[in-house]
Formats: sequence, structure tokens, C-alpha cells
Amino acid sequence: MGIASHLNFDGIKRVRRDPTASMSEAAIDHASARGWITEREENLLLDTKRKRVFSLKQAATRVRINQKVLRQFDAGARRPSG
Repeated sequence: MGIASHLNFDGIKRVRRDPTASMSEAAIDHASARGWITEREENLLLDTKRKRVFSLKQAATRVRINQKVLRQFDAGARRPSG
């Protein structure tokens, strides 16, 4: 596991603590590459990543996408290796 993995886990941990938090760019890329989020969802996460204040709709959408990624991440973590 390299630096990118470390950044993925940091982003996932941050969102797990606070579902309204922004995910790291590495975690967003990871989720997109695996097809866990759509291009539109990826763009919303990237566009709102550095924003401190956003609309209620953007906040609700971010939480929904974050929860979606966490479910996928957790499902992958439960799969047996080998």
C-alpha cells in the first residue's frame, strides 16, 4: 500500500466520522475508478470539496454519495481474500 492508499483511508475515515465532510480526492478517484459513483457524483464531490458553505441540496447530496461510497468500501472490506 502506497501513499494513494493512505490518502484513500484518510478520506474514508474523515467521512465516517462526519458524513457531511469532504472526501479526499484520492478516495473520490478510487470510488470513481471502481464504478461506485457516477461521473456526475464525482463532479459534485470535486466541485464542493473545498467549499465551506453550500446549499441544503448540495449538502444532502454529498451525504448520500458519501454513504454510498462507505457502503461499497465496507462491502469490499468484508470480502474474503484469496
